[in-house]
Amino acid sequence: MNAHADTHTHPLMGHLPELQDALIAHYKTLSAASRRLRFLTPAADDAYLEKIGHHISPDHVVEITLGAETAGILEIYLGRDGHAEIGISMEDRFQGRGLGGQLFAAGLEACAEMGVKSADLYFSAANTAIMHMVLERGARIEREGSDVMAFIDLSNGIAQAA
Repeated sequence: MNAHADTHTHPLMGHLPELQDALIAHYKTLSAASRRLRFLTPAADDAYLEKIGHHISPDHVVEITLGAETAGILEIYLGRDGHAEIGISMEDRFQGRGLGGQLFAAGLEACAEMGVKSADLYFSAANTAIMHMVLERGARIEREGSDVMAFIDLSNGIAQAA
């Protein structure tokens, strides 16, 4: 259930160049701190975002909107054997409202609908919001320095239902 009546999660549709442009536009709305958390690099300037944005090819993208504005985006990259990697980012002014949790739940549901059995996320240990979200869904956590990798088992349905 949505925390806000005018909040919606939905697939972001379009051909790859359009999706890449939408992702780049979203990434550019993130503050320097949020860019560090999303990309695990201290130097995610606009040129970096353009470069990375034109080289990514997500298999599925879920957007959460508040009214007519994009609040956050979740990207799903399918791998082998029913596995996927997830990337998620929320625009700063929409953080702390529970929208990231809604987006994450919608992303896990999309993964399950695509037959994904397990998913992982790489993120900064400083990103306490995503740490909370993955732990709520029973993720197994591995740490390497300031980086965290969360493994989520979707095969039993518990992770989507959290």
